[in-house]
Amino acid sequence: MTGSTAFTLSYALLWALTLLLSFTTVLLLRDLARRRLVSADGRKRQGLAAGSLWSGVEVVTASGATKQLPEPNAAQVILVGAKQCALCRKALLVLGQVAAETGSSLRYLFVYPGTRDELFDHIGDVPSGITVVYDPANATRRDLGLVTYPYAMGIDASGRVRDGMVTHKREGFDSLISALGVK
Repeated sequence: MTGSTAFTLSYALLWALTLLLSFTTVLLLRDLARRRLVSADGRKRQGLAAGSLWSGVEVVTASGATKQLPEPNAAQVILVGAKQCALCRKALLVLGQVAAETGSSLRYLFVYPGTRDELFDHIGDVPSGITVVYDPANATRRDLGLVTYPYAMGIDASGRVRDGMVTHKREGFDSLISALGVK
């Protein structure tokens, strides 16, 4: 083997190892980010801390009127969704079951970051008992510091956050309702 052939082979091997190292680094970082966001601790770290007073954001109702979230003088569960979010659809169905079982003691709202037409294209029909509001400017996401969806929070009648988390499961919604003192 000549010197130039050995050099070419070692150079190619060096590039192959560099590519392999880069690829594994990207996979590792992706996995760490996923674990942080989907771990119980990562889910709890988003949004406002329990006990915080949420000054709120302005959203649009189905009729096109604007309203303030959180709604004043009403205990509420607010679910914040995202476009093209399969888990948001699941969370909405679970929240519909919860709303049907707990009745009118709480208000249930779903914040969608798009238009009414986009909602029905991406999510489908909304269960009864849930009020949909639209936030095409993503003010809710920015105000709460959300990066993962679906995000749900329980807010008492004074506007204080009692609990919040990324969830699409019944246990998560039950925890929010318990934090609001509703059985």
